[in-house]
Amino acid sequence: STFAGGWQGGTLRQLRALLEPDPEVVALAVFGSMRVGAVHDVWSDLDLLLVVQEAARPRFFPALDWLALLGTVFAHEQFSGDDTWVTRLCYDDFRRLDLVITTPERLAHVDTWARIGFWKGLDVCFARASEVATMLARTFPAPALRLSSDADFARMAADFWWKGVVAVEKVVRGDLLIALHLALDLVRAVCVLAMVLRDRAVGTTIHREGGVGNDFVAALDFPGPPYDAARILDLVADSAARFDALAVEWSASYVPQRAPLVDAIARARRDLGL
Repeated sequence: STFAGGWQGGTLRQLRALLEPDPEVVALAVFGSMRVGAVHDVWSDLDLLLVVQEAARPRFFPALDWLALLGTVFAHEQFSGDDTWVTRLCYDDFRRLDLVITTPERLAHVDTWARIGFWKGLDVCFARASEVATMLARTFPAPALRLSSDADFARMAADFWWKGVVAVEKVVRGDLLIALHLALDLVRAVCVLAMVLRDRAVGTTIHREGGVGNDFVAALDFPGPPYDAARILDLVADSAARFDALAVEWSASYVPQRAPLVDAIARARRDLGL
């Protein structure tokens, strides 16, 4: 087999042994970093396309019992669209699968899919139907790159400032649990904005290797625990300053918004005697 080495090769052989005898499984193919000639290592996940008969689909999604035959499932996420069902799964030994499930009928209309994750090509493990094998052997168009838009940023900013308002109010009311939850959301939003700026700078939303942006993380000095009222207010204030600074990078026409929040934080400190 081409996939002889690493845990990926062993897991793929297990999956093939499990699925190929099943008459309702039409095809299994590999894409992503485990394709022949692609660069991968022990941390690479195993990207798979599974084509099953329409009536059999519930056996494979959202069902996980068949995947549990290969090991103890530690974590997973699942989502579905009009044409595919996706299971991302991690076993307790950290083997990771990214499994895209579809049917022959949907695969026949692949050019109308909103997104084709295997556009760089597939290595077919097996295919029962010649028309499916032909479809899997073809080339697919690269998906259009979608970076965050001004509308996306506007929604992000609106959500950020509202959470800041509620966080300060919760501190004043003595609900430090919700206040901290919201303040940490503000930290997360700062990181998200830094991420979308990185996407725009390098022209892609796919970052297999890190590096760009690590200097931003190294420079962060958000207030840490113990989180009392004063420290949570510090966290809100610091996040607001950082969000405003990044937002100016997003658009030179952006006007910093944090002044009302800074005033509210100051008032909260006075009212609480901090």
